[in-house]
Formats: sequence, C-alpha cells, structure tokens
Amino acid sequence: MNNKRMMTFGMGMLFSSALMAASSEGNATKTSLSDTTQVHGLGDVVVTGSNQATSRNLLPYTVSIVNNQQLEATGKTQLLAALSGEVPSLFVSQRNIFGFGVSNGGSGAIKIRGVGGSPTNSILMMVDGQPQFAGLYSHPVADFYETEYVDHVEVLRGPGSVLYGSNAMGGVINVITKHAQQDGVKTVLTSQYGSYNTWQSSLTNMVRKGKFSSMVSLGYDRTDGLQDHFDFKQSSVYAKVGYDFTRNWNLSADYSLMNFIGNDPIYAKVKANNPDATDIYHQNITRGEASLTLSNHYGDAAAYSASGIGSTSNTNGAVRIYYSYGNHYIDDPNHFHSLDDRFGILAYQNFNPWKMATATVGFDFNTYTGKIPFSGGHAYGDGSMPAKMQTISRKSITEYSPYITLQQVLLDGVLTLNGGLRMANSDKFGTHWLPQVGFAVRPGDDWSLKASLTKGYRNPSFREMYLYAVANPDLAPESMMNYEVTIGKRFSRYFAFDVTGYFSEGSNMIQATSVPTGNAGTGGGGQGNGGGSTQRNMNTGSFINKGIEISAQSHPLDVLSLRASYSFMHTSLDNLTAAPKNQYFLGIGWQALKQLTVDAELKGIGGLYVADDVKHQNYALLGLRLTYKPVKYLDIFAHFDNLTDAKYQINKGYEMPGITVMGGVKVRF
Repeated sequence: MNNKRMMTFGMGMLFSSALMAASSEGNATKTSLSDTTQVHGLGDVVVTGSNQATSRNLLPYTVSIVNNQQLEATGKTQLLAALSGEVPSLFVSQRNIFGFGVSNGGSGAIKIRGVGGSPTNSILMMVDGQPQFAGLYSHPVADFYETEYVDHVEVLRGPGSVLYGSNAMGGVINVITKHAQQDGVKTVLTSQYGSYNTWQSSLTNMVRKGKFSSMVSLGYDRTDGLQDHFDFKQSSVYAKVGYDFTRNWNLSADYSLMNFIGNDPIYAKVKANNPDATDIYHQNITRGEASLTLSNHYGDAAAYSASGIGSTSNTNGAVRIYYSYGNHYIDDPNHFHSLDDRFGILAYQNFNPWKMATATVGFDFNTYTGKIPFSGGHAYGDGSMPAKMQTISRKSITEYSPYITLQQVLLDGVLTLNGGLRMANSDKFGTHWLPQVGFAVRPGDDWSLKASLTKGYRNPSFREMYLYAVANPDLAPESMMNYEVTIGKRFSRYFAFDVTGYFSEGSNMIQATSVPTGNAGTGGGGQGNGGGSTQRNMNTGSFINKGIEISAQSHPLDVLSLRASYSFMHTSLDNLTAAPKNQYFLGIGWQALKQLTVDAELKGIGGLYVADDVKHQNYALLGLRLTYKPVKYLDIFAHFDNLTDAKYQINKGYEMPGITVMGGVKVRF
C-alpha cells in the first residue's frame, strides 16, 4: 500500500468514525466508565503511543511494560542490560560484565524486530517522553540509563514516528522515572559487590511536601572487567523537582549527568586479527541533559487514567524545553574528540472534540549540532587528507513538525479507531508526511483484537553525510512501513496471553555502495561519466522483516507470578547483527517465605549473527536472585547470573562472562 492510498484510507476511517459518533450521540445509551472497564477489560495503562495515560487495549499498537520490580529482579544496574530479553523482539548487545562503551568495540546496539541501525539510530530512547540521542551519530549512549530512579519502562514495538519524529522508525523505549506520591522523605542506599572486582552503588532520595516534590539519585559503578585492562567506571546523577501551582498546573525541571571512563584491550586484537596486539583503547565520555516542563490537566483524572476518554471538558498537555550535550574523548590509539548538543521544544495538548473521541495536537522543534575538532591524530583544518575525511566543523540540522492524532470509540466501547499524521519538516531534508491508522476490537469476555499500519522514518546522521571516505551530504531519510495484528485474551488473574504478527518493509536504507566516480555525490545513484568507481553512502538499501511474538502472564497464587515470551523473526538480510532469529524468556517471582523472595529468569537466544567468520550463536542464560528482608528497612540479596555457564559472544572477539555472582544490601531510611 503506497503512502497516498494509506493516507486516504486513514482519513476515511477517521472521517467516517466522526460521522458515526455524531449521528449516534443523541440515541446512545449512557455507559459508566466502571461498566466499560468490567465488560471490556481495559488492562494496563501506558503513556507511550498516545501522549496521555491510556489503556493498552485501546491502542492498536503493541506496547510492553517492564516495572521496577522486574528490573530489580535482573540484578542489573544498567537499564538496557536489564531490558534485553525481557520484551519480545527486543535485543541489546553487550560485551562485558557491565559497561557498554562507544565507538570501535562498543556495544549497546538496540534492535526491535531487527530494526535499530548501526550504531543505534532507528530506536528512540526517551526519558519521561523526552527524546534523547547524541547529535553527531544520532544514537543514544547506552551507559547513560540506570535502573535505580526508574519506575517502569514502556517499549513501543514498531514505528512511533507520528508522535515522536525521526529515530523512532523501529520503535521507542520510554523510561518513566519515579515520583513521590505521598508526603514524607524516603532514602534508599543500594550497594553490591561481586565477580571481577565489580562494585555498584546508588543513593536515591525522594521528597514530597505538599505541592513540592523532588528526587535525587547518585550512582557509582566500577569493574576490573573480564581481563586485564578491560576496566570500566561510571559516575552519574539524576535530579528532578516539581511544584503543583494549582490542582491543574505543574512546573517541573530535571537534570542528569553521566561520565564513564573505560579501557578496551580487545578491539585492537580484533581489528588487526592478531591476538598479540597490545594497543589499549581509552574512552572518557561525558553527557548531560536538562529540561523544564509546564503541564496542565483538567477534568476527570480517573477517567483519563483508565480509558483516555472523558467528557469534552477533559484536556491535558505540556510544553517542555530541553537541552542535551556531549563531550567525547577517545584514544584508539589516535586521539579523537567530539562535541555535540541539542536544543528542543515539545508542545502538545490532548482533548475530547466530541463524545467518545480523543485528539492530540502537537508541535516539535529541535536543532542539533556537532563537531569533531580532532580525529586520527589530525586537527580540523590542518590540510591533511585524514583531517578532511575524519574531522568536521560544527554542523547543524533543524527540524520542526506539527502532528495530530484522533481516536474514536464506537459501539459502546467495543470498537476503537485510531489514526494520526505528522508533517516532518527539516532545513536539510525537506518535508515528509507520516501517517498511521489502526483499530482495536474488544468483543467481551476479555478478548481483544488489534491491527495497525504505521510509517516510520529516520533522518541521516552527520556521520553518514560528512565523515570518512563514504560520506555523502545528499542523502535522504530512510523509511519503513509496518503492518501488524495482535490477538489477546485474559482468563482472570490465572492466565493472559497475546500473539502479534508483523511485517516490516524498509526502503531508502543508507548503505555503502560502489558508484561511478562521476556521480559519487548523489543520494540515489545513477550513471556518471568516466570509468572509475568509489564507495559512497547511498539510499539503495531495503529489507523485509517479518515475525511473530507471543507473551503470557499468570498469577496463580498470591505469592507466585509467572511471565513468558517468545519471538521469531525472519529477515531478508543475511548479515544483521544484534538480531536473533529466536528469542525466549521465562520469569518467576516467588514469595517463598514472609522474609524471603526468589526471582528466577531464563533467557534464550537462537540464530544470532555476529560476523561472517563466527558461528551463529545459540545460548540460554539462567539467572537467580535471592532477597532476604530481616527487617522492613533492610534487604540482603544475592544474584547469580549465567548459571548455565554458557559460552557465547555478541560482539566479535568479546567473550561474555560465565557464571557471575553479586551480593549486596538495600537500606531504606
């Protein structure tokens, strides 16, 4: 289905739903929210995919939730390491007991349904709805995100570009931070020590006093790593404050800062194909983020939280100003230095235009810049060929995009139609239209059926346009069409499942291609004059990813919870890294005794491509966490990872650790 036909179909659905709602308004039988919830099983509430608290069952898109308890059960302090394998089709590459790193030898590649890019520039990371990525390479820095201050994580599996713009082509990971709900002061100190001389500690303080709230989280982690000179240490701070001026208006601000210093003795051996290579790569990375948000909320909060639908007097929205920056020093072994920053404004308002309908009108503005004053031992402007290919003066891109979404509930809550459209504008890449349409049916007995068609896109990065011999400043955005269907059923608390089938088709993908030397500067290829050829980044790539995802949950006893998931993916690409063919997860939470909790999880991977000369990886990892609470303010815990002692690698040459053990305490006061 081409874009014009899809947009026509989507607008037709929305227009017809509005007519049906208007014609039936006078004769509709009034149904209370509690009745609708009872009959149709609204389920978990999320904000990702709608910009307001909405039941997952009302959204035609697939959104997974991982809560703080589940994150803690993994024993990981780095958020993306904890998430990997917890969500169907989500995979994050790793290389050490902890510490992802960046650049050559770095890990932290994020893929959802095989889409993510290298580095990750097609999965959008957000914190409380704020998009985050480094300006130069258009990817998030995986080490930036920790678990201690996280309330839960929402993962949109599939394009989110209508609401969130570029880089959400393959999906969105939205980190929702903790917030003090009740008056008082709470402080939590967590510290653990274990294998490879690894020490991880955090201190989090939360305050609520009347209209004022705050949270401050400090973290320090270090490890010697899996071998000599593979050490890594990281310090971080996250702080936010909020003030409720009235019951309808709130002002909040946040700031986060992270620095890590790491050494890598492995990449030099891999690059030279020489196990005796002695070069050690050094990284010193600093990143910061700050934002100021003014939000409003009018109407029935309970109605919004349960269904996203209320009377025409319900409305909520926000305006956010944000700024991020990065300062990267890398010796590999030549000196590299880069600087980047990003300034943006997000504004949106949700409202009910008529009965049983919700709409969102929003506008995004952001401008991001970056420069590389030194690389490969050469300074910008020194006249050498390496300097011309590896350094750049400050470049900038500005984007400004309005968007609108509309959701209409029909047939007393049985049918929900959803659609949206973004006009993505850029001073570099012009204007692109991004549509999405979908529906959700809840016929009763806690059954649900959802389907959607969505388009995602990604703008080229500075790296692809201006760096190295393959650079091409005339590149166009990548795009992807995604088609998916989900069916689900909830059998009270004892069992619930959902099954999703998807088909994703990428086009205009950027890849290095041999082109005639006379036409090396155009994004679309073509024939040039002369007999030579050269490698250039071109919009000539494409892919088809298709697969199935299954999730199941059970709470058979008050003291026992079970979770399971499986995903299968087939791709038209034969060298797609960080994208396993098969992936499964089994998780158990058991309150064995009043003071003892047992958490276990089994993560399995099959058909993981690493490199042409490395056998496809197949492995299973068993993790176990024991938590003993002698008094209410103290937890004593031990975590055992990879009890199967599996031998595997995700990045070529980086053997992952076998059995590891961590033990520690959590003190609340």
